[in-house]
Amino acid sequence: MIRKIQVIILLIISKHAFSQVSSSFNVGGDIDKFYPVIFYDGGWNNNVPTNLTLGRSSTHTDSSWRGALMANFKYHITNYGNAANFIEADLVSSVPFIAGWRDATSNGSCWCIIIWLKGGGTTYYYQSNYAVNPTVYDGVQNALPYNEDNGPAHSYKTTVDPYATTTGTFQNRNAYFNGNIGIGTINPTSKLTVAGNITSREVKVTVDAGADFVFEKDYDLPSLESVDKFIKENKHLRK
Repeated sequence: MIRKIQVIILLIISKHAFSQVSSSFNVGGDIDKFYPVIFYDGGWNNNVPTNLTLGRSSTHTDSSWRGALMANFKYHITNYGNAANFIEADLVSSVPFIAGWRDATSNGSCWCIIIWLKGGGTTYYYQSNYAVNPTVYDGVQNALPYNEDNGPAHSYKTTVDPYATTTGTFQNRNAYFNGNIGIGTINPTSKLTVAGNITSREVKVTVDAGADFVFEKDYDLPSLESVDKFIKENKHLRK
């Protein structure tokens, strides 16, 4: 009986051990460029997302102060038109290592996504729940550009895409949250509640309808006396 239990435990451990894939790869080319690296969606045929972790624990890997990185990608490709496709990314890095990402299966079936990673002989360690088979297009290991099936060609990037900042969580490149969001407060009372200052390059406010009708010739404007009385009684203007 004990022997049977031991065998069962070993089988369970083996199953989980072999479902994890760990290794490393290196991106060559120039240090100031980000090169397309292809990652296979090994979870697609198993009807689950693929979970990929890219890491660099030591900031001195490859050279002094090259930089540290922790990035988690969870993705499920469209594979030429299937639904429920997405790419979620959670990034934390000391310097930019990732310039962007893309589902490469909108027009074909490479079963893969593209992540643009810093070159210059930079090593990346990865772990995934299924095989992802990293394939580097840095002009050394594989020629550039990478030609997406029935789609565009992709070369290196020299700047980081606006959505791919060094710290943050991204859902399909654009964050979407259902319910109220609070910044600086755990009890948001509106769709967005900010308990503090806001710094922005631009703020755009839109409404369903304005009040331009008050300028029409046939609009009956209330007298100043009635407006004054209403404010004193209600502490606000008429709607």
